[in-house]
Amino acid sequence: MYPLNFEEYLMACGQNMLLKKIKSCYTELKPMPGDLHKRSLDLYRKYLCVGGMPEAVLNFISSDMNIMKFDKNISEILTDMYLADMSKYTISKIESVKIEKVYKNISIQLGKENTKRFIYNSIESGASKRKYESSIDWLVSSGMAINCNLVETIMKPLKAYENNNMFKLLE
Repeated sequence: MYPLNFEEYLMACGQNMLLKKIKSCYTELKPMPGDLHKRSLDLYRKYLCVGGMPEAVLNFISSDMNIMKFDKNISEILTDMYLADMSKYTISKIESVKIEKVYKNISIQLGKENTKRFIYNSIESGASKRKYESSIDWLVSSGMAINCNLVETIMKPLKAYENNNMFKLLE
């Protein structure tokens, strides 16, 4: 199961008219009216807090879309379930531990403003690409993380100008 994207989230929240307006502004390359833009950003921020997993979105909607009433434990439980599930799909317990270390380190690195790339030493002292590359590949392949490579030159095709050694991981 995949999380709801922002469009699906808006539909679940009963914001079909707002969604229609967002699409028309995008198609016509017109700015959104100020009040609708503010409402859209508010819903987007709440989407980022809630995440898109159906159970979390359902809880948010049943909590009158009040972020303060949202049960944050749902997201933690889902994450714990993902992490517990890892051992079923990895070769060894050691690999599961490494994957979990990388996964838990993603948000720490994203929270640091001056971090321009993924830092292996942030996982543990002496960490290296060699030691954690397969763990990162596993997280990306499973859809639990997104690898975002630095593009050195903005030209087509972008893939040709990616620097694979300079990347960030996103959850």
